[in-house]
Amino acid sequence: MSSTKLSTNYRLSGDIAFTVDNEGATVIYPIGNTRHYSRLSKAARLFLSCFPTGSAISLEDAFSTYFALCGIWKIKSDRTVVTKLAKRLIDAHILIREADDLYIYSDEMIELYPESRAVPCEVCNTILKAAAINNNTRVLDIATGPGSIAIQLATVSNNVTGLDISSTFLDVARKQAREKHLNAKFRLGNANKLLFESGHYDVITMAQAFHWLDPVLVTRGICHLLPENGEYFAIETSSIVPADHPLRHYCQYGVDNFEQVDKFCMTQADNYAQWFKLLAGPTYYPQLTDRWIVEEFRSFDYKFARAYFFTSQLRSILGNEKTAWLRFRQIIDSYQAANHPGTMFWHIMRFKNRNRSMRTEHIAHIPDAILIS
Repeated sequence: MSSTKLSTNYRLSGDIAFTVDNEGATVIYPIGNTRHYSRLSKAARLFLSCFPTGSAISLEDAFSTYFALCGIWKIKSDRTVVTKLAKRLIDAHILIREADDLYIYSDEMIELYPESRAVPCEVCNTILKAAAINNNTRVLDIATGPGSIAIQLATVSNNVTGLDISSTFLDVARKQAREKHLNAKFRLGNANKLLFESGHYDVITMAQAFHWLDPVLVTRGICHLLPENGEYFAIETSSIVPADHPLRHYCQYGVDNFEQVDKFCMTQADNYAQWFKLLAGPTYYPQLTDRWIVEEFRSFDYKFARAYFFTSQLRSILGNEKTAWLRFRQIIDSYQAANHPGTMFWHIMRFKNRNRSMRTEHIAHIPDAILIS
């Protein structure tokens, strides 16, 4: 391993989790996939402990800390062995370079996201009103992305924090907050590790991100950060798109009618409710109290597609064409319907952290939908 590599900063990947097996050995596995796991040797476990959570350090500094710990714990080791160990951890993507963004969104997707996938103000107004948010309300927006929700809630609360794993997205969010002269704070962090944070938030929000996360870790983290009567708002989407629309025809995006949307929304609410009931603490758990649907009439054009789908997805759909996006743009541009219309439904679910003895009756209806032209 060259001296250049030794001076490079590395950090622990945010895509891994640690646990202990029934034999007492430390086990590491990709978040969301417990079938692919590896046991760590004592040397590997000790070496990884040299990397601070959320921070990056050079391999040279990690080596120095490691050998100091070896002296304390009277563990025999030499530089050649540790160098090989570090290389194996890097090759396995357990240690990643500081410059490597943990997010899977490309720069072009991030650039188009604020315009093409913005959360409608009616969604945030519903949350502001339902939670009675004021200047002192402590708000956490999980997986904030470009900060669409956090920035809108920060127009009322002076204590809004947006959390995301992408430094590039956070740069966009900070810029927008500055331009609007808002006091929203944004910090780099992994939503799968909320369980290890301190403090509480009166309101926690998360939009269209649950499927990216480890459901057990993020659910327990939300429960950990919510005080009694704290509120969690989950936001998911579903869309009605004409059957001949390119997004529908090629990418299987969208459904036919509101009956399918409503069925999907009910399934979402039931899934969230079950996760909270099973994984929260013995005294309190977030209980579903209300649901809303915000109906947004919008264009599903090339920019939306570019901000929604990954290049690898499109290549598999179009037969692995090297110019997949150029080809898909031609397909969308040739679509005859004016402005590529469709309807996106924003499903808002409110969960209130209540005592388990206070059973909330099943929400059988949704308040009147809000229409967005």
